[in-house]
Amino acid sequence: MRQLVKKYKDSRILVLGSNDVENVVLDLSESYVLDSTDKALYATHYGFTKTTSVEEVVHQNPTQYPFRHHDRRESPHATEPVSAAMIMHDPTDWALELQVLVDVFIGGDPPGVGRPCASQTPLYVSNRDFTFAGAYPAPPFAQGSFTDCLMLLYEKMTQKKLQFTCFGKPFPSQVKYAETLLEQLSGQTLSRIYGIGDNPDSDVQGANLAKNWCSILLKTGIYDGKTYPTHKPDFLCETIGHAMDWIYSQHRVSQT
Repeated sequence: MRQLVKKYKDSRILVLGSNDVENVVLDLSESYVLDSTDKALYATHYGFTKTTSVEEVVHQNPTQYPFRHHDRRESPHATEPVSAAMIMHDPTDWALELQVLVDVFIGGDPPGVGRPCASQTPLYVSNRDFTFAGAYPAPPFAQGSFTDCLMLLYEKMTQKKLQFTCFGKPFPSQVKYAETLLEQLSGQTLSRIYGIGDNPDSDVQGANLAKNWCSILLKTGIYDGKTYPTHKPDFLCETIGHAMDWIYSQHRVSQT
């Protein structure tokens, strides 16, 4: 989402993400570890200067979400409209976040009192993964399922389709971005790139859509090998170690 900085650098943006990403920030030049509960703070290291979180929006208007007490206090840059919403990682407080997002998309002051027929606040999502692999035997819902719920609620409220821009796998924008970074690191044009992952619907599909990528599917996460994968990989193996062995063998490179 760094490419959005040029457009929204000095605009107020609403940022969503789980605790895993709100405390750890990866900058292009160095890493930042933030001791903070502010969900929007990490986005400033991308270059955005006016970020706000869902909790901060609700503190501005505590009755917006009546199912939990919020003290009344000013939200950062509250006098400015939200120019865009960005889901940077899996949301964790869905009821609150869905309510605030739909209100922001409808607009008005306070959010939600605007005209449903008005233009929607832009939305950007970092991926469309429906589930992910965790410690629990059944996969937990991820950002993609949250976005599906958001689409349903927004259409129900406005009779319009939710418009959004999606980054992440398997979308071409993510593949192109990865190619650009890899070629910058290597200093040359790459004729073959290996895409390794455990999700057929994102990792494998994304690599298959690219011209010079080879897709490798692991049985270590979403895909466990018990069913036929929804997208066929170029190579199927058990672990990342097996994947590396196969890649080395393709180029006749010894690991010793």
